[in-house]
Amino acid sequence: VTEPCNHFGNISYLLAEEYETWMRNAIDAAPRLKSQELKAAGVEGHLKLPQTLHVVPYLREKYNNLAETVGLQPRGTKGSIPHDVRSEHYGILAGRLLQQQIPLLLVDQRSTKGYLRPSEQLRLADDAEIMPGGKGRSCDEACNERRMLCDKAQLYFLNDCNVLQKHFPCEAGCAHQVGKELPVYVPDDFQPTYRQCLITFISPMSCEAKHASTSRLCACIGKLPPNVHG
Repeated sequence: VTEPCNHFGNISYLLAEEYETWMRNAIDAAPRLKSQELKAAGVEGHLKLPQTLHVVPYLREKYNNLAETVGLQPRGTKGSIPHDVRSEHYGILAGRLLQQQIPLLLVDQRSTKGYLRPSEQLRLADDAEIMPGGKGRSCDEACNERRMLCDKAQLYFLNDCNVLQKHFPCEAGCAHQVGKELPVYVPDDFQPTYRQCLITFISPMSCEAKHASTSRLCACIGKLPPNVHG
């Protein structure tokens, strides 16, 4: 074949640079809809919206509360479908307010791409210290050892392969798993995930969780008072 394939027409909009430009322009121009307003605009129908794309800044841990309203989970199936986010683009999800047939973009406020306006974005706290925990130890234990406290909200920023690779060797790469102790590095050679770094698309973050075969990556803040024991 010597001629270019044109069966799908002009798909240059899928090239990374053009796709990113379109995405950012669409998010910048779209009116905002707070996640707590979705119920009023959706199930209750009290809030009527213009028929245009809306952006919903949201937090990953709140996804399960929003999925049905934005058309990403069939009604009556809550609890029967895994809670992982599918078909996302750096924290962006396409949905639809079914009752009003309004297209939505759910944009994670922690996205490393910074799609949202500065006032809508969340960043790792300036006073957060990122530290690997010892094998088999929880982040509560690792932080308390330094007279600090684990901050669960900050752990979401560490659930990223690039971040893990700054603190662990990750010789066997980085992969997805399920477990309350994630994100972690696996130093035990009898584990099938030996020398892998592991993140999760499903499990919520936890300060107290631990696994005998893994080393956690922790976010510690503040200082424990001298008379308080962790």
